[in-house]
Amino acid sequence: MNKQEYLEQEIVKEFIDWLIPRISGKVEFNHDYINSRDKSSWKCNSIFNAFEKYKWRFNCVIPNKGKISGNTFIESKDALEIIEKGMKYSIQENNQKNLLEYSSSILEWGGVKRSNYDKLKGMEENITNYYKDSIKRLNPETVNTKDDFSGINMNSGFTKIYSLLINNFVIYDSRVGAALGLLIKSFLTEKNIARIPDELNFAYGNARPTKNDKGPINRRNPSNEKYKFPVLTNNDKKHIKNNIYANWLLKEISDNSKFQNESSPIRALESALFMIGYSVN
Repeated sequence: MNKQEYLEQEIVKEFIDWLIPRISGKVEFNHDYINSRDKSSWKCNSIFNAFEKYKWRFNCVIPNKGKISGNTFIESKDALEIIEKGMKYSIQENNQKNLLEYSSSILEWGGVKRSNYDKLKGMEENITNYYKDSIKRLNPETVNTKDDFSGINMNSGFTKIYSLLINNFVIYDSRVGAALGLLIKSFLTEKNIARIPDELNFAYGNARPTKNDKGPINRRNPSNEKYKFPVLTNNDKKHIKNNIYANWLLKEISDNSKFQNESSPIRALESALFMIGYSVN
């Protein structure tokens, strides 16, 4: 399936039409939870309001800039723009050393450095070609889900890397997947649709447990008795397909909603979903 074919699906069109008024608040969308890490309360009354209440505390070291930290959308946006520029220039100049350092920066920003950095470091002089190949094959405008995507890594770390290198490529992680599942469940319930259609069957990821978590319930699982969403496991190809569908869907929504007035509409919508998806049950 390509982008045009996906967006022409009737169920996709219906979901977009259902969601857009919940972005502006024309139709109420209320969501709240308690952060299990610090016991703070968070709530929103529209999807755009979730974006307005974005926060993500980050710390990362950026080449020639040193350590940078922050927690607002603007602070993250400024840091990511520096990293993006550095990565793209390093690819252009075939500078593997700098490219690896900037890759480390985005992984640190997202708190997902761990094994991802080791995987990139192991590519050695092939890292530039790896990125060039991934950029070409994952381009939302030309990608087709019929591709087998062999040789392309994908997880919560690599999706952040691609989001800087590829236009209109969203960060698809456990929180974004959980938020999409929550919204789609509400849509399907309201429309009395019997099953989750393949085009909207987004996977969620397991939340990292904290010392304050109680019980076996995964706060990122949007499923109920009727609608069972899949789990985002360590399967590169399935994660890529979820990311591609999300790229197409969120681009269309952001360009035709209140988010269109933001400097980066799709990134703003992604950030709103990130906040909503912290806890969905």
